[in-house]
Amino acid sequence: MPCSSLLCRSKSNHAKLTFFDMAHSNNAARIRLWIDIKRPEGMGQFIESQMLSYTDLKTPSFEAINPMMKVPALIRTDGTTVFESNVILGYLEDKFEDYGPRLTPLTPEGRQSMELLCRVHDLYLASANTTAAGFSHSQGGMYLSHRWHGAARGMDLPTRAAKLGEIWRQLSWLEGEAAAAAPAGPHLLGAQLTLADLTWFPTCAPARAISLINGFISLAQLSLIFHISFTMVHYVRHHFNHPEAVG
Repeated sequence: MPCSSLLCRSKSNHAKLTFFDMAHSNNAARIRLWIDIKRPEGMGQFIESQMLSYTDLKTPSFEAINPMMKVPALIRTDGTTVFESNVILGYLEDKFEDYGPRLTPLTPEGRQSMELLCRVHDLYLASANTTAAGFSHSQGGMYLSHRWHGAARGMDLPTRAAKLGEIWRQLSWLEGEAAAAAPAGPHLLGAQLTLADLTWFPTCAPARAISLINGFISLAQLSLIFHISFTMVHYVRHHFNHPEAVG
């Protein structure tokens, strides 16, 4: 493998973790948010971030890092490669828990609630559960069309309609969960900002923006989770001065 490859460049520095990001990936964005929230000055002392393009994902060197050829991905300081956003997020929080605000609940019940929120997002919205061509995640119903993305990634109108229905079902469920926690505080699980907020926010924010254009989601019926999304923006921008983390 040539030394200019992503894998060779990243493994050349074992002093830091290497995080592979992409600007328009909501799954990678939760890692980016974690980095900026964990420490106001960032985690650059411990984590090197590399921003990739869609073309980079299809290279043999990145396939050696993540055989699913998706972001996010991570290389540990011992050279081990890690993929799947929830696995990476949990690993980072476990490894650096004491470096900033704790982002997991203190009780087993709280952690179970957080894990369920993350699991529902990842299974029913953010994953196609296959790497085969022609299959897309439910969230892709908002923007992946045959006209603009071709048959390999895009969807016909009936498929998009079905996936939009799935988005509505899962956001409606989330609205109920948020309503139950609302008396305790402004986040998905109440008073504490958790990994669940970091997981859902990068998906809810564009869903709201697209809804303002085409009205496929009733903002009034999902007002609480969209309010929580605004709370998340405020939290990052005003407490940590990192607007790029949410943009």
